[in-house]
Amino acid sequence: MTTTLRLTRPAQQGPEVRRLQQQLARLGYDVGAADGEFGPATDRAVKAFQHDHKLAGDGVVGPVTAAALAAAAAASPAPAPPASKPPAPKSAPAPPVAGRPAGEHPGDAASVEQLRGLGILMPAECLAAARDAKLPLHLAASLLVQESGGGRNVYGHDPTVFSGGPGHDQPNEVTEANYREYLRLRGVEGEGGMQGVGPCQLTWWSYQDEADSLGGCWNPVANMKVGFKHLADNIRRYGLHPGVKAYNGSGAAAEAYAAQVIARAEEFKQQLR
Repeated sequence: MTTTLRLTRPAQQGPEVRRLQQQLARLGYDVGAADGEFGPATDRAVKAFQHDHKLAGDGVVGPVTAAALAAAAAASPAPAPPASKPPAPKSAPAPPVAGRPAGEHPGDAASVEQLRGLGILMPAECLAAARDAKLPLHLAASLLVQESGGGRNVYGHDPTVFSGGPGHDQPNEVTEANYREYLRLRGVEGEGGMQGVGPCQLTWWSYQDEADSLGGCWNPVANMKVGFKHLADNIRRYGLHPGVKAYNGSGAAAEAYAAQVIARAEEFKQQLR
């Protein structure tokens, strides 16, 4: 590898990025599509690899990380070729259940009402985003309560840019217009300061950009999809408590954060039947 690879804006592209993605995928890291573009999914996979191999978790693929990747790939057995077998016969799709629109899951209406009773402000959107991210619903609901009082579309209060919203005389609600002003102040890679945004309080610039690619970080649905996926990825990679802790950061405050989210999630799990 001759080029240092990292998450940039515009994104780095080319065959070296594709080879990196293929290496990570063979080692079991989720890069999404190996499309040759170093986007947020590749950044997450690089940081997960660095964490697992006790490297600096900066997401930068320089000489040290590249060498560790090459060594790990050399030690990993090549995948066996798939066994040839005749294609399975196609079956006709099952007809929709009477009285329920096609594509809606059984029990969704009850789950939405249960979420509403737990204080989730956009329960149908929460349910859909949790399902899309493969995040257990009780954890998704607990995250929303912890981060934004149940899914309020507001700015955070970190002592940096846009703390508490666009101004003390204006509502704290995230809108497309004031989010674009926030982006102007934030800068391309957060050099102007970063603030928590939306129901999941997405704070790091690359996660905000990922939500922008799904329709806008200011949009609660896109915001939840990215936040829930980020949390689910953490939990799959590190385990429940470390994964929830990593969503918030590190240190004693993040430990307390994880304990609160998990304890509340256990309570919610009993009610989301």
